[in-house]
Amino acid sequence: MRKAYQNLKASHPNSKLANEDITIDASHLYIRFKPRDEAELDILNSDSTLALYSYPLDHEIPEGGDHYHDPEVPEGQPTYQYCAVPKGKQLTNSVAYEVLEELFIPEELPESRITSRSLSELLVTEALRITGNLEEGDKRSATEASRSRYTPKGSIKVWDDRAGRHVGVEGLEVRARRWFTTHEGTTDRNGNFTCDGTFSNKANYSYKYEKYHFSVRTGTFGQAELSGPKTRNAWHQILGGTGGTSGVRDAHQYYALIFQIMH
Repeated sequence: MRKAYQNLKASHPNSKLANEDITIDASHLYIRFKPRDEAELDILNSDSTLALYSYPLDHEIPEGGDHYHDPEVPEGQPTYQYCAVPKGKQLTNSVAYEVLEELFIPEELPESRITSRSLSELLVTEALRITGNLEEGDKRSATEASRSRYTPKGSIKVWDDRAGRHVGVEGLEVRARRWFTTHEGTTDRNGNFTCDGTFSNKANYSYKYEKYHFSVRTGTFGQAELSGPKTRNAWHQILGGTGGTSGVRDAHQYYALIFQIMH
């Protein structure tokens, strides 16, 4: 991020930016937890401030994936858990972890520290460009990016034979993630959700079939979850097909129906 800032100052010599001095230091830590058993995984899941993922946050996960288990971790043992936390956050001493990287996430800082939303957009875009991670659709000016910010939202519904129709899956914590930043929203009785933040570029949708008091598993030690699309659009997911045939048609319909019973 320091390199991105220097590039911006050099490329805008006559702008207000060239005369500003912004301290670029770590605001967050990228953490990998290493739970040894179910009890340690429960300790992590009990902290609602941790947006935990079972896969590295700098990896692309295919849409439709339902679980991931790191090949380094033995079968029958929980896989690694990844998250980004504010620097200085107190972490549990009961679960081993390592700091993978120090991060500077300008969009999660007060505007007083980075001057404006526009500067934040410029920094992030330039950082993505110089690391080779800038997608074609992300190549916009800071003003355009700020004006095109959107709130991730959508709906999750499942076919219910008893009701004879699609019904909302209530209580799912749906997440929209852009690199190391996550915004969340909880589905209501109709399955609708709205996340608690905005992005200017595409975000990865996902959710886990879990609450603080239960977790739906895939049949192994893996957490049942669904990786959705990477998009700026709303995500509307229909589980179990379009109806008309009785019985469970796929794994995610099965997971969702169990979730409804347990919720």
